[in-house]
Amino acid sequence: MANWRDVINAYAVPEPCRPFTTRGMTAVQLTARVSTELGLDFGTRYVPDFEGRTFRLSQGLVKKLAKYANHAAYAGWVESTLLRPLEVWVRPDPHSNDMQPRRHYFGAYVGPGGVTSHLVVAAFGSVVINGFRLDNVSTADSKRFGELLHLGYSPVEPPLPMAKGAPFPMAPLPV
Repeated sequence: MANWRDVINAYAVPEPCRPFTTRGMTAVQLTARVSTELGLDFGTRYVPDFEGRTFRLSQGLVKKLAKYANHAAYAGWVESTLLRPLEVWVRPDPHSNDMQPRRHYFGAYVGPGGVTSHLVVAAFGSVVINGFRLDNVSTADSKRFGELLHLGYSPVEPPLPMAKGAPFPMAPLPV
C-alpha cells in the first residue's frame, strides 16, 4: 500500500470550498454556520456516498462538529468526501467502547496556495457521526487500517502522477 504522501501528491483534488475561520465566533454562530455548510437549514438531510448508500446528516452531527475548529471549518467537505473518497476503511474506533465497525472515508484536497488538507468522515450504520481534518501525513497514515473497502484511485506506482504540479525536470548530466 502506498504511503499517504504519495497518494495525495498524485490524487488530491481542489477544495470543494474554502474552510471558514472559526475564531471569534460564538457557539450559536458556529452551530448555525456548520448547519449551513452541511445544508441542514431545514433539519435532517440525506446524502449518498460513492456506492449510492444513503447517510443521514443531522443536528447531532452539527453539534459535534461545532465543538472543534478542525471539525467545524471543514464541514463543507463532508459530502464531497463521501461521494469521491480516495480510500474507505472499515474498522472499529479504537477510542470508543463500542467496537462495532465504522466506515472511514479519506479525502485529500489542495487549496489555492498548493497546501494539502486531509479529511476523514466517519459513518456508523446509515449516519455520518464525524468529520475532521487531519494535521499531517503521518497522522493520516496512522489512521489507515482495518479492512480496505474502497480504493478511489489507481495504485500509486512509479512514475507517479503529480496532482500538485509537474515533477522537477531532470538536470542535464555533464558530458
